[in-house]
Amino acid sequence: RSFGLREEIQKALRTSVSVNKRRFIDVDSNLDLDLTYICDRLIGMALPVVQGPWGGGGALYRNDVRDVSRFFATRHYGSFLIFNLCEEHEQGGNGNYDISLLYGQVQKLPFRDHNAPSLHMLVFFCNQASDWLNEHSSHIVAIHCQGGKGRTGTFCSSLMLWTGFCQTAGEALNTYVMRRTDLRRGRKEMQGVAAPSQIRYVHYLEALIY
Repeated sequence: RSFGLREEIQKALRTSVSVNKRRFIDVDSNLDLDLTYICDRLIGMALPVVQGPWGGGGALYRNDVRDVSRFFATRHYGSFLIFNLCEEHEQGGNGNYDISLLYGQVQKLPFRDHNAPSLHMLVFFCNQASDWLNEHSSHIVAIHCQGGKGRTGTFCSSLMLWTGFCQTAGEALNTYVMRRTDLRRGRKEMQGVAAPSQIRYVHYLEALIY
């Protein structure tokens, strides 16, 4: 019974931390992740963390890396590429998780939370991600920072702009926020890019493209 209680507490904590972010829930597979399909081939999610013996590391309320691994293995095996935007020290060192836990399909592009990336980093990312997507129609890209909001939204919006999925920076930013926010759980906090510097750099990218 204690394990059942722990699972209930874990579920409540994760739901509370993710606020009104749209979650991926598959009851049959026992998956409940802070993870959203922004479009068919683009995923925005929170940091996968390694759970300690007593639930340490943040896995009680973040995405447990074992569940994230199972998600990609069952739904996108051999076809996914993850971009980790976290610095190594984040979430008790989990920003530097072992990429072999996710089949080695992780590229690290770390920069500080609540800050903007360099334009060079954004262009590098867009080239890498779009090359991967163009290799095969089954390929998908997943992006995460710690909470899967500001930095993740900046990169998701930039990629949608770069690939032509969205035509303007404003459209891309709005697409991200409307997909990442579960409006059924209220509009108290829209789960999109809020930092002025991050918004500005998506607009810089638009100016570079057009």
